[in-house]
Amino acid sequence: MKLLGTTQTRAANYFSRARRAITTSASSLLIWTRMLLSVGFAIIGVVIFVALLDVMVRISNYRNGTKLQTGQILKDSLTFLWNHSLSLAKKKYNSRMNS
Repeated sequence: MKLLGTTQTRAANYFSRARRAITTSASSLLIWTRMLLSVGFAIIGVVIFVALLDVMVRISNYRNGTKLQTGQILKDSLTFLWNHSLSLAKKKYNSRMNS
């Protein structure tokens, strides 16, 4: 009788582990899918933004006779955003340290 009880326990334990593994795998798959979609939409958004910026720069150059460059505008914009975010982070850090 003891062998039969051991066998049933092992089988139940095996199916419990299998169910847990399947649930974990499905959850992981859903998380990865959501992450890839988010990253994909972010990349698509950046590409659309850069394309629209390029069109606006070309139109501005054509109308006004300027020689603006999309790459330089992007570089300056990203530099400004980086410096601004750093200054905000420093302010937030200093306010936390002082309080």
